[in-house]
Amino acid sequence: MNVKLDVELKPASDTFCGAVKSILDFLGDEHPLWEIEGLSGYAFRILVHREVCPSGTHYTNWKEFHPQTMRRLGWDPRFFLHIDWGRSDTFPAQREKLLELVTSALDERRPVAVYDLYVPEWALVTSYDDAQRKLAVETFLNLAHWKTVDYDKLGDFNLPILYALDAGRRLENYDRKKAYRDALTVAYRHYNLEEFAWRPKVRDGREAYNQWLSALRGYPEAKCMPEGMADYAAKFGEWRTSAAKFCQEAATVLPEAKTQLNAAARDFEQEAKGLAALAKLFPMPGGKGIDRAKVAHAIILVQQAQTRYNAAIANMRTAKL
Repeated sequence: MNVKLDVELKPASDTFCGAVKSILDFLGDEHPLWEIEGLSGYAFRILVHREVCPSGTHYTNWKEFHPQTMRRLGWDPRFFLHIDWGRSDTFPAQREKLLELVTSALDERRPVAVYDLYVPEWALVTSYDDAQRKLAVETFLNLAHWKTVDYDKLGDFNLPILYALDAGRRLENYDRKKAYRDALTVAYRHYNLEEFAWRPKVRDGREAYNQWLSALRGYPEAKCMPEGMADYAAKFGEWRTSAAKFCQEAATVLPEAKTQLNAAARDFEQEAKGLAALAKLFPMPGGKGIDRAKVAHAIILVQQAQTRYNAAIANMRTAKL
């Protein structure tokens, strides 16, 4: 059976949230990117690899956070995740389970988010062809030669990860106020290191900016990847811009916390401005090296962003959520 959906991957520094927006827009449930990033909790997160590797931002609990994102958006999703670093004999059978979810969703005219097609980022599956055993896909780079994937290549590009997220069905009795309140609690839980499964090379929450500063201060003896500098500045800047807008909207949804949320929004706005200035120093895709003359300026900008982040969380902690 051939199924083809006309859908494109929405541009976003955070390709997961871009994929979610693309799916929901196609299904007629349009949300601004800032609301998706806010309800997902990513607007309030920061994760930094000790070598400033772009992979640092992916070190979150997908199995919990991604279905949770869809529920906060009013959907009851179907989710599949299988990670097998040894690529055991059961891997092909798990791939077939993934394909079953993908094709059944497409049969019901719902595009599906997947991970690591050509590059370790999120992408969309928009059609399938059982006869050819091929999927049509949309990736964030939108390259012509990245438009199809063989079934048997899933989980065999860069990482042994089989991932699929289908929006599923709309929830009955959706409570927007509760969704906003739950998302806002992510901010201080993440800051207090309460949600991230610790890994040796990544720091999150209140420890993340210090890790970033250590890499910059130690450069060039310490490794500080230019592509990571560009990715972090763009992605964290997008997240904090979304955090500011989300807090402003939350102040109307939760008027009992209006004062604190508006104050937090102003702090997140200033944090985002500092990260935007950093993005000008380190534009995407990051180049092949770091100009040492830029490092001192980068340290100042990261310190300023850290100060505003701390202030925003202090305001949110006093909110009545």
